[in-house]
Amino acid sequence: MWQWNLEERRKFPRYEVTLFSKNFDANLQKQSEAHTKDISAQGMGLFMTRELSVGTPLDICLYMPDNGGQIQIRGTVVWSRLVEPCNYRIGIKLEKDELKPIPIVLRTITQQIKTRYYYF
Repeated sequence: MWQWNLEERRKFPRYEVTLFSKNFDANLQKQSEAHTKDISAQGMGLFMTRELSVGTPLDICLYMPDNGGQIQIRGTVVWSRLVEPCNYRIGIKLEKDELKPIPIVLRTITQQIKTRYYYF
């Protein structure tokens, strides 16, 4: 009987976190906006309104919700899927394994807690 191979192949854990980003497509010399789905030290998932071709190099700027700080990184599109009309899920492999996801997640969670505290 045939079975699915469910073994995790990623080296680094992924963390679900939503951050606004601006992305510059070096091939088309075009900027676009996106939101992260998840991040790790080696990659990230993005939601975008347009498809990107596999192999597209991107300069990515993540905007931190707590203080408006920016994190500049580079990556390459490794896959792209249409998930609903005009909404694509894009897989990015980062150029260097240098993104520190845990502090980003903690900063995002802390901001969400502060926002809830102030409005309730």
